[in-house]
Amino acid sequence: MKKLKPNYPAFEVVDGPFKGHVYRHGQEYAPEQIPPRERKKFEVVKKATTKAENKS
Repeated sequence: MKKLKPNYPAFEVVDGPFKGHVYRHGQEYAPEQIPPRERKKFEVVKKATTKAENKS
């Protein structure tokens, strides 16, 4: 999953196959949901580890 980087403003796509999609901070998106021309505006969401995962 990916999220919008903090240094980029939220945006709406106005043309092409992603027309009408709105991208906001605080939302997570699968890579296929992001327009190829806008991929640089997103970063990978780090998976939070739970206490159960930390026990060996």
